[in-house]
Amino acid sequence: MLLLSSALLTISSITDFRRKEVPDFLTNTFILFGILSQLTIFLSTWNWSRLIWVTISSTFSIAVGMLLYFSGIWGGGDVKVLAACALLFGYVGEDELFFLKFFSNFLLVGALYGSVFFLLVFLRNFSKISKERKIANFTLIILIFLSSLLFSDFWYMIVMTGFLIWLSLNADWVENSMKKYVEIPKLTEGDWLVRPVRYGRIVVEPRATGLTREDLRKLKKLYRMGRVKKVLIKEGVPFVPAFLVAFILTLIFRDFLVLKLVTSSLVVSP
Repeated sequence: MLLLSSALLTISSITDFRRKEVPDFLTNTFILFGILSQLTIFLSTWNWSRLIWVTISSTFSIAVGMLLYFSGIWGGGDVKVLAACALLFGYVGEDELFFLKFFSNFLLVGALYGSVFFLLVFLRNFSKISKERKIANFTLIILIFLSSLLFSDFWYMIVMTGFLIWLSLNADWVENSMKKYVEIPKLTEGDWLVRPVRYGRIVVEPRATGLTREDLRKLKKLYRMGRVKKVLIKEGVPFVPAFLVAFILTLIFRDFLVLKLVTSSLVVSP
């Protein structure tokens, strides 16, 4: 099961990072295999504890995934990958909390991963930044550096606070830089449309859950009519690689990393 989980997360991470999507056939196959595997294990062992924990993990993953999906934060592929993970390693060995540890570690890894992704997008488009924004960013960096020197005992808190301020300062600009025009034939289900498309009675509105098959049908009709060639979409953050990193860390430490970090920080050196 762990080998299959590794395969799922590795392949999904590569496709998500390169194509910004995870194929349905891939996630659906692993979900189906996860269900069949858990049923087979249960019928051969009658381990009710395992079945209960896998059910809890799966229900939890679907609830969280759907909440993020309908909020427009995750794509459908992310939700399916998380559900497949719950089925494949909702219960590992005698560790009924393995999936919860994984999810907790994912929140930590995901926050770091998202911040790094945000920073890379910012640096990639640095030449497009206005002079005023550049001055504001350089001023903030200098203030963080000087404050860290003056209050060296609290440097990590200053850096973290400064980074959060930097994120909030540049959030709108980075989000706008992740928008691009795409030819209609290259659109896929789940792409996030930025502006509504209207022509006569044909209307395609932006949705938090992305384009539907019906939306794609309408847009392709307009494309064939020669009325619309490109639409503005917003690229999402490919989050599946963060799942893979969290899975590897959970396999290594078999613990809640947040609790380990907090515990370590409370230990006073002699």
